[in-house]
Amino acid sequence: MKRLRTLAGKRVLITGAAGGIGSALARHLLVRGARLVLVDRDEQRLQKLRQRLGEEFPGSAADCELFVVDLTVGTELVALVDKLQPQGLDVLINNAGMVLVGAFAEMAPADIDTHLEVNLLAPLRLTRMLLPLLRGRGRAHIVNVASGAGLAAPAGLCAYATSKFGLVGFSEALRAELAGDGIGVSVVCPAFVKTDIVRNSSRGRDEDTGRVEELNGLVQRLGTSPERVAKKIVRAIEHNRARVVIGLWARPLVALRCFFPGLASRINQLVFSRMKKKGLLE
Repeated sequence: MKRLRTLAGKRVLITGAAGGIGSALARHLLVRGARLVLVDRDEQRLQKLRQRLGEEFPGSAADCELFVVDLTVGTELVALVDKLQPQGLDVLINNAGMVLVGAFAEMAPADIDTHLEVNLLAPLRLTRMLLPLLRGRGRAHIVNVASGAGLAAPAGLCAYATSKFGLVGFSEALRAELAGDGIGVSVVCPAFVKTDIVRNSSRGRDEDTGRVEELNGLVQRLGTSPERVAKKIVRAIEHNRARVVIGLWARPLVALRCFFPGLASRINQLVFSRMKKKGLLE
């Protein structure tokens, strides 16, 4: 399948645009000359992003379209798609996500539902609704930002890993289905990324702030920069790559799970036990 030759002038939608990966993507895509549609549920952070982009890219950032949308609300998705139709769409980047860390036995059913709604069902629904616009371009691309946890599931992240495994499977099947339509599909699987996703996902919840901050600090110490992830995503679009795995430990862990599943399981159990002893799991 022929890939997009350039992103210059292409209309690109990013969900979760105000977050670490989303904002880094916005900068890298503006450098490529893309026209951005920035979607996030947090209006204040979205406006701050546009202000920062305006300082870095005078003129270009002013043309960015901003939409405050809760992707789990069907009526808001319909309204978003209606607003996008007149100008069409070239690239969809499903980047929005959330994560709550904890033992599955202690997780509230509502939190399980939220993981699946935000991380899996919302991208599926939005992609389905935007397919007619993408097909109308002749050549287009879809990126689903999954996780290393969608390839090798860590204990303490049962609901999160389930949602990301689903997103990986969706991406692989959809890529085969859309190849004949000129639409590429890439799934991106970063390990830890230096963002505030743990902290942000816990906002408004009855969480132990000390535990949340310690987990957030762990991600910051071990994680890959959002800028590196954004660069990899842009290259995946430009080269129509099927899967991109990012992070120092991501590939070895995936290989360990594939070739030595028993050993991988024992290591997973050991890490889970140590996290419980350190009070990092509820």
